[in-house]
Amino acid sequence: MSLADGPDAGWIAAWAACEQRPDADEHARVVLARIEPATAYARAAGDLGVGLAVCERGWAGLFCVATAPGARRRGIAGHVVHALTTWAVGHGARHLYLQVDSANAPAHALYERAGFTRSHGYHYRAAPR
Repeated sequence: MSLADGPDAGWIAAWAACEQRPDADEHARVVLARIEPATAYARAAGDLGVGLAVCERGWAGLFCVATAPGARRRGIAGHVVHALTTWAVGHGARHLYLQVDSANAPAHALYERAGFTRSHGYHYRAAPR
């Protein structure tokens, strides 16, 4: 597991592959590059998993946690979450939160095993095409 303080080309490529995101480069340039608080970008060996933690004012948010489609259900995401949590605690986080798609049952199971409980819901709005 490697951790970096920014989204290098290797992390972005791994995230694009894991999430099957063709817009990863643009998203990294437009959104991720604007994050100001301390960050950790985790990348599992073989680029099989990724994740991002952002730490600020005693809280850490976990984002972009994803596993390569052919490597799911092997514990990789759990290792990513553990690495990011350890980093966050080392950077002063006393509380953790994350966002996960309500339909992603395997992710919900992972986060429940890690001790997370549901707090709030959210949804995305998109303009008509």
